[in-house]
Amino acid sequence: MAATIILKYCNYSLIINISKGDGIIQKLIVLDGGNNIGGSSYYLEWNNCRILLDCGVAHNNAEIINFKSVLGNDFDRLNAIIISHAHRDHYGALFKNVTLNSHRIIATPKTKQLIKNRISSHNFDEQYISESIYAYDYFKILYCGQAECMLLPAGHIAGAAMVLIYVDNKKILYTGDFSMPFSICNQTHLMTLDFIRQLDILIIESTNTLKKDKLITSSKHASLKDSYELIKFCYPKQVFLVHQNSKSLGINLLKMQIEQEYSTIKVFETENNKTYYL
Repeated sequence: MAATIILKYCNYSLIINISKGDGIIQKLIVLDGGNNIGGSSYYLEWNNCRILLDCGVAHNNAEIINFKSVLGNDFDRLNAIIISHAHRDHYGALFKNVTLNSHRIIATPKTKQLIKNRISSHNFDEQYISESIYAYDYFKILYCGQAECMLLPAGHIAGAAMVLIYVDNKKILYTGDFSMPFSICNQTHLMTLDFIRQLDILIIESTNTLKKDKLITSSKHASLKDSYELIKFCYPKQVFLVHQNSKSLGINLLKMQIEQEYSTIKVFETENNKTYYL
């Protein structure tokens, strides 16, 4: 049994073909970048769809994760590795885990160019891999197995993208690092908001949502207020907080605020090397 939904905004259309998957495995594995900043790597499996959201290295120069050893054959069966933006804590583990044409790597054109620019001209293997990245513009449909996906503007840096995933009649958003003030009201911002309404699952960075000794925040990351407004707007059933500041006092103000006001939204502070069944 199948159905089709067409979402339209301005000159853009997203056609969603919904069908019941054969499998029953639905999980998120936080490989790194859960309760720490850096090493962002999140494995999403939904029935027969397997996507690695970012592939980063830790800021402390820790040993790069061997994803094959953690995920086993599921790493070889990935439908895509999607890089949200060109910071090493989101793409730096790529070259130690993939070989030329071993995986389908996806990013925006700007992210692809920035990654290429940061590779040594003498490192031919990394040059070839970066050249093989599939570049998709914002708001364009791309397919990852049975899932239909779209890259959306994330702010943060040039080329940064949020990843919207439609699979099995579910709507999932991974924000990557984002800065999307709700005070902005241009056409691109409104288009993005139109696509992310009524989510089932939200995987959201939480850089500025934890109580710190000193209230210092990064303007390149969403503020506590904007993170709250995003959740309020999207109204997801489940929220997974990643990219958390481990140097905080350990109190996640965003989680506290959401749980106080919305009893129907489940909020999880993620931990590294942990599996969450969806």
